[in-house]
Amino acid sequence: MTQPPAVTFPAHELERRRAHLLAEVRRGRTRRLVPLAAAAAVLVALAVTLPGRIAPTRLTLVDQALAAFGRGSTIHVVIVRPNAARLVDLRTGATRVLASRAEFWTDPRLGSVYTLELGGVVTQRLASSRVTWAAANEQWRPFVAGYRRQLARGAYRVVSSGTIDGTPVTWIAAKPDGNGIVQEIAVSTTTYKPLYLRSLRAGHVIAGSRARVALAETTAPQPLLFARAGNTMGVGGWTSTQNGQTGIPTTIAAARAAMDPDPIVTAGRLAGLRRTWIGLPDYLLPPASSYRDQVNGLSLYYGKLDGYGYPAYAGSFVSINEFTSARAAKVLLGPGYFREGKAVIDGAMATVRTHGLYVIVNASSAATATAAMRALGR
Repeated sequence: MTQPPAVTFPAHELERRRAHLLAEVRRGRTRRLVPLAAAAAVLVALAVTLPGRIAPTRLTLVDQALAAFGRGSTIHVVIVRPNAARLVDLRTGATRVLASRAEFWTDPRLGSVYTLELGGVVTQRLASSRVTWAAANEQWRPFVAGYRRQLARGAYRVVSSGTIDGTPVTWIAAKPDGNGIVQEIAVSTTTYKPLYLRSLRAGHVIAGSRARVALAETTAPQPLLFARAGNTMGVGGWTSTQNGQTGIPTTIAAARAAMDPDPIVTAGRLAGLRRTWIGLPDYLLPPASSYRDQVNGLSLYYGKLDGYGYPAYAGSFVSINEFTSARAAKVLLGPGYFREGKAVIDGAMATVRTHGLYVIVNASSAATATAAMRALGR
């Protein structure tokens, strides 16, 4: 990187200018003085060239990261996970890795737009008139929604340093969230832009939490972008979840009578587990005001039941949910998750469109979810 030219002003004048520019960046008034990028460059130059005798007043890495992110009203972030999911051909068993690309646009006045791609296919697109996109992907909320605010408040601390792909970085982190999870952000020591993310619990990196920050910037308002954004996914509900709510039991005969085409009925034992529950799929469609909004289909559960005889979703388990509604597929996950004859396996969840059905598998592990998908393909 080309170093900025040395500043020849006296030390006291450099310090005065440094403090003034930093105050302007924090107040968001740099438009009245110089472009933000120029201001950031001057700040970096001051940080590099100030004499050693006033080192305690140098800009910190957090100050520089704040200047590099910018003060525009619209936040624009692109996050890439190179090994987000696998695509498995149910007929041949061929497998390939899918990268995910999550793009966020959010503005306090215009709303929010969130797009997720898997392997270059758009799987979800959400638009909201309010800043509520975080509910669509809670994993990235601390970074996308709170990065600038927490930088300005001094919430981040330096935790370590190193290199990633040959780039020197410093890892910064805020306090743990309510679940004890700490999100760390790798900031380039050259550009001061965020480059990578990871989440830790009890000092260990959570599997699947690593991601690359392809872009992190702020811009002027983009009203046309928000106006043209359309939803490819809504927000459904659940009648059977791990927090204790219960689903509606049914029979295979009733499901066959109600579904066209017929459901796929897998064997009584799967991945070493016994089938213990037959019910309706555990989903409600918006407005989800009552059980009348229940998705029609079949749910097969393998694993332990709770004290009331309903799926416990504890220990080893597999839940196979089959339905025929394209609208339900769009609302619950997005059409890009349901690919004809090819299962998308994302962690312990797997999805596919096969035999005219949309299928969602939730399991206790990725291996168990994969085994369930192979059973569906037989």
